[in-house]
Amino acid sequence: MEKIIIDTDVGTYYDDAFAILFALQSKEVKVEAITTVYGDVELRARIARKLLKIMGRTDISVAKGVGTPIKGNTLMFGWEGENILTPQDRDDPELKPSPEHAVDLIISKIKENPGEITLITLGAVTNVATAIIKERDIVEKVKRLIIMGGV
Repeated sequence: MEKIIIDTDVGTYYDDAFAILFALQSKEVKVEAITTVYGDVELRARIARKLLKIMGRTDISVAKGVGTPIKGNTLMFGWEGENILTPQDRDDPELKPSPEHAVDLIISKIKENPGEITLITLGAVTNVATAIIKERDIVEKVKRLIIMGGV
């Protein structure tokens, strides 16, 4: 079973939510963590937690990460979860993300599982870039990096 971390900007469009749900039901991958990036990372983390709650997978850590680009301007615009979260979800303590920062979670998971973690980015790669800047040796310890790139 492939161990994966999903780094996502879930909530801008539905594609990331579908990818998370697909991964959660797959017999081929084990989701080790979900990290959020870009924009309102708290809101995105709550969306990810809601998806996990729906799937009965509250055992998976969700951490909020970097909300702004390291350099340059914001490139994407769009709604962030208005159609996914209810007003009650915004205050639900069960949907609160981990206190650990996404960058630190990525680093710790890769270091704890050298050569076993595939890191899948579905949004901006700011968390990954920041993790590499902070702990350069994770580059040799990650099994694979899959980037769904755009812009």
